[in-house]
Amino acid sequence: MWCRFLERFDFSILSKFSVWFKLTLLLVVGVVAVFVLAKLSWAWIVPKIFPNMVGKGWLPESLTYFQILKLFLFFGFLNLNSFTKEFHLIWKEYFESLRIRLMADLLTSIIFLIVVGFLVFISWNWVMADVFSKAVAYNLIPSYLSFWNSILLVFLCWFIGLTGRNFFNIFENKK
Repeated sequence: MWCRFLERFDFSILSKFSVWFKLTLLLVVGVVAVFVLAKLSWAWIVPKIFPNMVGKGWLPESLTYFQILKLFLFFGFLNLNSFTKEFHLIWKEYFESLRIRLMADLLTSIIFLIVVGFLVFISWNWVMADVFSKAVAYNLIPSYLSFWNSILLVFLCWFIGLTGRNFFNIFENKK
């Protein structure tokens, strides 16, 4: 069905526009598609997997687009710690000594942990009370997360591998 539609669509009208306009248009269409798919998938999957929690109001049956944006930012911040892998490769290139590389990795990981912890701290306190208001009201999840607890949450997600890199990847010796 979609192939037939695309075959009939005249793409020559796009040749009049600049490359930047086409890229911007593609980006906007992509972002809108991601938001619509996130909204539809939440409304379809969450009530089926957690019917009791939705029935009691602990989880919302559907999300607004602003709540989806908040959740994207929260989980995006939580996943930022995976960028320390890039620094691991940089340190490996510049430092020959394993001891210095491990110290540079440790320092980079601590800095990222603090920065990402702060971003998670800010976004948790902004997201949870809005998206999961009933769960917060019943004290199932905290509406406020302290800075220290947000660092612990980031470390936990990093340690068990919920981000793009887990704790034990520091000690990999890739060639």
